[in-house]
Amino acid sequence: MVLFYISIFAGSVLLSAVLTRLVRDLAVHRRWVDPANLGRHLHVKSVPRIGGIALFLGFTAASIIGIAASRFVGNREAMSAHTMLSILLPALLVLLLGLCDDLFSLSPYWKLGIETIAAIWLYAGGLGIHFLGSYFAESKLRIPIGLFATIFWVLLITNAFNLIDGLDGLACGSAFIAAIVVCLISLWGHAPSTSLLATALAGAALGFLRYNFHPATIFLGDSGSLLLGFLLSGLSFAVGSNAGVSVAVAVPIVCLGLPILDVSLSVFRRFLGSKPLFRGDDEHIHHKLIKRGVSHRDAVLILYGVAAGFSVFGLMLVRGKWMFGFAVAAIGLGVWRGVRELKYLEFSELAAAARRVRQRRLVIANDVNLRRAIESIGKAPPDFTEICEILRSTLEPLGFSGVAFSFIEPDTIDPALLFPIPTDANGRLAVIWREIHSSTPDWELRLRLVSPSGKHFGDFVLLREGTAGPLWLDMNLLSGEFRTSVSEILDQAIQALPSGSHTQAGSKSRATPSAARAGVSWD
Repeated sequence: MVLFYISIFAGSVLLSAVLTRLVRDLAVHRRWVDPANLGRHLHVKSVPRIGGIALFLGFTAASIIGIAASRFVGNREAMSAHTMLSILLPALLVLLLGLCDDLFSLSPYWKLGIETIAAIWLYAGGLGIHFLGSYFAESKLRIPIGLFATIFWVLLITNAFNLIDGLDGLACGSAFIAAIVVCLISLWGHAPSTSLLATALAGAALGFLRYNFHPATIFLGDSGSLLLGFLLSGLSFAVGSNAGVSVAVAVPIVCLGLPILDVSLSVFRRFLGSKPLFRGDDEHIHHKLIKRGVSHRDAVLILYGVAAGFSVFGLMLVRGKWMFGFAVAAIGLGVWRGVRELKYLEFSELAAAARRVRQRRLVIANDVNLRRAIESIGKAPPDFTEICEILRSTLEPLGFSGVAFSFIEPDTIDPALLFPIPTDANGRLAVIWREIHSSTPDWELRLRLVSPSGKHFGDFVLLREGTAGPLWLDMNLLSGEFRTSVSEILDQAIQALPSGSHTQAGSKSRATPSAARAGVSWD
């Protein structure tokens, strides 16, 4: 039996290689080529892009040969004509869709509509999601649920392979790896029809890869990439059929992890960036590798390794259910690490937003402290020492190093009356409770002091070191209600100063008791 599948694989490789060469030469002769494009496409010379035709012919021929050979060797259960037609006819529809898109650039909605028809056709032929798994083997899904799940899966995988087809050989090589895994799992699950089709697909992909690897002389085109994705989505329905429900769901997702990851990243980052979901860009995984300086060939080989890694974990899920948790954890860690290395700006901003959400608790706590300070200021006597003590107890926990007051008419206030509040190098009244390492603070926030009558009589300056870390508070509250309350109490404090006393001694005699009562020390 092993020799039978090896023969089918070898024949498929040979047929696909010969047909690919013929299609390529015909396309070049007829000038059915894709011109060089220096945009998001990476090829710099004209190349035929109707490789899907050769791929389909090679796969179909190998499948037919497989049926004939299975009957010749007496294995009539290997595959029936009905099974083959159930997948080949809708696959032909997808091929024609891709060719039309290559020639006329169909809208995404047309493509999704026709792909949906092909998925329904596939489901009607028996290739779809009909059961949840062995834990619910007797519970057949209702048709609407099974049909919807089938359509979703087919659309996801079909378009995922279309999206990763951005480097020579990437989509075709990834399909080859996935087809090999589907073949192995189908053999273990005693599904000979799926095994034979997967073997033929793996051989067709490898034969085509001979001319599609960098530097490619023929492209898959949308006809080829959509075809590969459609065939693999259909064949993957048999994967994990003999496993538990969780494994049955996880195995095909893991085996096709690379295209699923790329399409998921594309949809998510376009959503975050408010970009059209169906508009192409140059931010796919392979594009990011090229931008990081990785060569074309090395980028493809790296992604082959990623696809192979996903496939190995998929095999682990089938052959050792006890390793399910380990495999899922390893995949999650690897995906997280890989996405971080690609440094998508959208995800960096999302991480920053998540950090801001985590710090929201600090914002709430600091805002509560500001509102308590507003209440305390409203009840405090119009005394500069009392005011400064309230400001210190409120602003120091927020990371501020001190405050300074700058009045428009400083000559009307005897500095001695404000003892023990000193003046700084700029002539401002300053209260510093945390050491500032330079004469000029790294960070200042200046708030206007406005009396209840609307008169601007000075500025209230908050001082802060640049190394103090993030400032977690509502700036609107700080510059709104808090500033207003400080303005009112300072206006009252200025009005309460004795205007007729100008001697330093007399001033000290008035200010010192207040300072003593407050027990304030700002040194």
